[in-house]
Parts: sequence; structure tokens; C-alpha cells
Amino acid sequence: MTDLAERPTALYRFFDADDRLLYAGIAVNPPARWQGHKGEKDWWYTATRATLTWYDNRADAEKAEAEAIATERPLHNRKLRHYGRVESNVEVMSAEEVRKVLGQRLSKARDEGMHTAVARHGVVKAVIVPIDWYQRVRQLDGDRADL
Repeated sequence: MTDLAERPTALYRFFDADDRLLYAGIAVNPPARWQGHKGEKDWWYTATRATLTWYDNRADAEKAEAEAIATERPLHNRKLRHYGRVESNVEVMSAEEVRKVLGQRLSKARDEGMHTAVARHGVVKAVIVPIDWYQRVRQLDGDRADL
């Protein structure tokens, strides 16, 4: 049997009747994955259509998923979200790309409010954010904001 990481993987998107993007996700077998959504996601019953885009492997699909969530802002995805909204100034980069331009990304966070989502093997693992944004979120969570 082929390793899951090497199998073709689909990026799927669910939309409601007003064509708002509800959710984006990935799966090797979308219908099987959707059965899980049907039993556990409140938005499932408001979805009226779905789209599929196939990728050659899971890593490519994961990168496309992270980019879709960051740029298309699905209403019900939790990745890259905080308190019900997705930051509009998020750029997804691979860890290898970030290593080459880390100083630049830190300056963009400080000067422009840019958030850089850092992906490894197509999966977002961390986010570089402006310190004032981080402190504000910590305060909202009831945590100490000082470092």
C-alpha cells in the first residue's frame, strides 16, 4: 500500500447558498472525510455545494490548504484563526524560505503588521506575528502579556 503522504490528496471547499466559503480541508478520500464532518460540524447542514482540487501528494495539498485558509477566510476553519476572524495580512511560507529571510519577516511583522505562517512539509507549524498583536491576544486570553 502507498504511504499516505505520497497519495493524491484533494483540497475541498464547502460553500453555503450565498456562496460563502464555509470550510476548506484536505483528504485522500473526501467522501469518507465528509462523513466525519456530517456528524461533528454544525456548518455541515448549511453547505449547498463543494469543490475539489486534486494534488499529487499530501504536502502539496497541505500547502494549498494553508494558503486557502489564510487568503480565502473560510467561516469555520480554526487554523490561523483567532476569535472568529482570520488575519487578512497573513503570508504562508515554507520554513526553508523563512530561514533565508527571517530578518525581513521580523521587520515586516514590526513595521507592517504582517503575519507570516511558517509551514513545514506543507503544514503550518508556527506564525511570526507583531509583538503588540501577541500581547493583545494574551491579554484577551487572560494571560500575562509581558515576556
